[in-house]
Formats: sequence, structure tokens, C-alpha cells
Amino acid sequence: MERIDNREVIGQIVRLIATVPGFIFGWVPRGNPGGANISALKPVPLPADLQPLLADSPIWRDVLIRLTIYAVIVLIVLA
Repeated sequence: MERIDNREVIGQIVRLIATVPGFIFGWVPRGNPGGANISALKPVPLPADLQPLLADSPIWRDVLIRLTIYAVIVLIVLA
């Protein structure tokens, strides 16, 4: 019989709702595993195997790219 972890379910629902603003503004730090037992805003050390992949990828650049994409989408929709 499966056991449902209500805390994990609620935590994941909150994370899903917060995904859009968290993605746009870069609030969620890299390395955060996404479990309900860890704050979404808490920086977590990257695993050794992921460090080379994300070393040259600053969060501010990701946020700038996202905002540019969203601005273009809004301009297209309004045009």
C-alpha cells in the first residue's frame, strides 16, 4: 500500500505555482533539488557532475534572456 506524503504534495503544489515568477526573476538558485523538505530559495551546492555544465552560466544572464523572450511575446500578442 502506498503512503501519500501530504507535506510533499502541498510543497510541490506551492512550487508549481511559484514556478513562473521564480523562473522569470531567477529566484530559485541552481542546484536546488526541488523537494518540499528544502526551501526553494535555499542555495544548495551543485553535485560534482553538474558543476562543469553550469559553471559558465550566470543566473543574471538567464533572467535577462527570459525577460527578453517574454517582452517579445507580449509585443507579438499586442501587435
